[in-house]
Amino acid sequence: MQPPLHAALSRLFEAARVAASRIHGYRHCGGLVEAPPQVAAGGQRGRHRRCCFCRSLCWSWARRPCASGHSGFIRGCSCALLCGGVAMSIVDLCLDVEGLLGQLQEDEVSPERKEKLLAAIDAIRFIAASGQSYDFEDYRKSLDANAPPLVIASFETRDEAEAWLKAHPRPPLGAQVLVANEYHRIIYVRETQVRKLLPNPGALEHYLEDMTREGLPAPVATFTRREDAEAWLDSQPEPPSQVFILIAGEYHLAVYHHRIRLRTLYPVRGTPAP
Repeated sequence: MQPPLHAALSRLFEAARVAASRIHGYRHCGGLVEAPPQVAAGGQRGRHRRCCFCRSLCWSWARRPCASGHSGFIRGCSCALLCGGVAMSIVDLCLDVEGLLGQLQEDEVSPERKEKLLAAIDAIRFIAASGQSYDFEDYRKSLDANAPPLVIASFETRDEAEAWLKAHPRPPLGAQVLVANEYHRIIYVRETQVRKLLPNPGALEHYLEDMTREGLPAPVATFTRREDAEAWLDSQPEPPSQVFILIAGEYHLAVYHHRIRLRTLYPVRGTPAP
């Protein structure tokens, strides 16, 4: 099970790529999203709060030509031009999604839903503002590669993990770590400074269920001892995509945790070799 916010954002990005082209009047122009102007009640043009690169008001309407030379109203702010001419696909995608969400937010009549859409816009802008654009791109690539649920750290013992959490200046609420190769979720209450590690075996169980849903493939390697399998895994010049192996006649999944560059083995319970 992926972290809720990142998984939701990833699904949102995929939907945006398909839906953006279907929104009436919108088109992508040099990294910006162009649309005809909309005038709200009272004759005021629509605005969205905050910019993706600064905290000033942005998304105001301005009449200027887009990169294609078309003269029209372009939604965006001058700060977005900082990305002009740089081939950064994740930045372009963020801009597209912002445009889609901004249009949906303008068209929405429910105050509650408008606030939720604005929260989604802020979440996407936060990724860039906090310097995590490439991390988010790597995360999305890991989903395409069927990588295991994201973890931000790994510890041999629970004592080590709890000492790390206790000393952490800003505990990452909701993130997951490995403790003795088992998933734990970080619980943190800022107001009371409560810090806990909650075992989360379901994260790995659901992942392994998904990986074996269509049956088990032939193993890529066979070993009699776990130590031999670990040595083989560590000796691979490139981290393997998730592959199945046999250890003492039982299936294991060899995986790579890209965020912490960890290669490890997970037993696939109840699946002896045929």
